[in-house]
Amino acid sequence: MKLKLGDVVLFLLVLAAVIAVSFYAYAAPNSETFVHVKSAEGEWFYPLDTDRTFTVEGPLGKTEIAIKDGKAFVVDSDCPEKLCVRQGKVSQAGQWIACLPNHVMISIESRSQNDIDAVSF
Repeated sequence: MKLKLGDVVLFLLVLAAVIAVSFYAYAAPNSETFVHVKSAEGEWFYPLDTDRTFTVEGPLGKTEIAIKDGKAFVVDSDCPEKLCVRQGKVSQAGQWIACLPNHVMISIESRSQNDIDAVSF
């Protein structure tokens, strides 16, 4: 089978389209990402790119939250099973950590409206 000029041009166009979509889908977002903390006492917003440690009060006591190296996590909590501590670190928009017994919710949010939820091929 002999390749024709049209076949080569079509192949190059499809390859360019796949590369362009890949760059768009996997490029770092240009939006501000922040940590949204909710509790019975109120709501707080912290930038994800600034390291800090803070404490939130809940009905069972204190929940200590840290933001470090672009990731948010629960350091310690007065809840009985400490599942929130074991949930690990979150850094992407849409991820969250909940301390249900102490009524504390931590979520990562982004100000960009066109964030991609998932990509499948």
